[in-house]
Amino acid sequence: MLSKSLKILVALGLSIIVFNYCNTLDYFDKNKEQSDRLITSISKLKLINSLSLLEKKANSMLDKDFKTVIDKSIIAPSRNKNDYTSRAIYYWPKDNLKKNSTKDEIWEYVDGKVNKESLIETDHNNYYEVLGAIKTLALSFHLFQEDKYAEKTVELIKNWFINKKTRMNPHFNYAQAIPGKNSGTPSGIIDARGVLWVVDAVNLISKSTYWNDNLDLEFRQWTEKLFEWLLKSDFGIRESQAKNNHGTFYDLQIIKLSSFLGEYSIAENYIDSVKINRIAHQIEPNGFQTEEMKRTKSNMYAVFNLSALLEIATIARTYEHDLWNYKAKDSGSIKDAVDYLLSNADYKNQSDTKNLLRILPKANELSGGKYNKVINKIKSE
Repeated sequence: MLSKSLKILVALGLSIIVFNYCNTLDYFDKNKEQSDRLITSISKLKLINSLSLLEKKANSMLDKDFKTVIDKSIIAPSRNKNDYTSRAIYYWPKDNLKKNSTKDEIWEYVDGKVNKESLIETDHNNYYEVLGAIKTLALSFHLFQEDKYAEKTVELIKNWFINKKTRMNPHFNYAQAIPGKNSGTPSGIIDARGVLWVVDAVNLISKSTYWNDNLDLEFRQWTEKLFEWLLKSDFGIRESQAKNNHGTFYDLQIIKLSSFLGEYSIAENYIDSVKINRIAHQIEPNGFQTEEMKRTKSNMYAVFNLSALLEIATIARTYEHDLWNYKAKDSGSIKDAVDYLLSNADYKNQSDTKNLLRILPKANELSGGKYNKVINKIKSE
């Protein structure tokens, strides 16, 4: 019987690490010895191709100079370059004014239309590029056991979370700002989900010679400060009250960070609250997700929200909570929400099927292999 702490580490990223290369699903089970792999619904040839692509991608990152939080042209109102900044992605300047103007009330909301230009001068793109690289490199070290991947992973973690000169301050006060209206919004906390990838990466490289107790302590101290900010700040409290995917991802962040930091009672309380605050509120008896399906890109957001619910359900199992099957009197379950999307998917539409592949691995594991056939169907078409 695994101890609670070990079981939680398994759920935090060692149980199943899922990557999608060339529309291929790779499963790596870490419940056994670290070198063991459980490969589900995948041919040997496709696995080899996927691992080759992963290795190639990781190798391309080894000599790359990644930017830090201080490498940006738009600085937060605090005038502190270490404060993360980003702009709300669906806000656009009115046509008759310059795109980079910040005069009052000139930016307007267009749901589903990403303003890529507004992200260039902030931390947004650099942040996600680095955190994506950390995830890829850590997995590469774990699978290929080559120190060069761990060395680069540690370099990036140190640059963003440990080194005093270049590390990001542990808050998101200036995330998803709306020019001319505010300097940040509670919705910007959705960007904090990227930190969870780093938590997974730390677990994967923990046995590397490049990771040590001092680095581990410093990273945990940084995450503790972020955790406190999420729980107690005005933005954190307001984001916790969001009814849609923002609220779900907030819960995931609290559950995963509290588990990582050993605050198990907090994690369990939030897991329990997900039953009413998320599942009961968000999922209709037939699996329809009310909050997400009203969006312009409804299927994308339904999958996005489910990805958080499925990760929460995976962690919840270590606390002996079954969120996969849970449903309130007048609601559906996470399982129902997955089945609804599958029954309404256009399997000839690659965008639809690629979207489904983001949630099917964890759904398959939580269901005991129920979705093997549909995974094979998607991959064969």
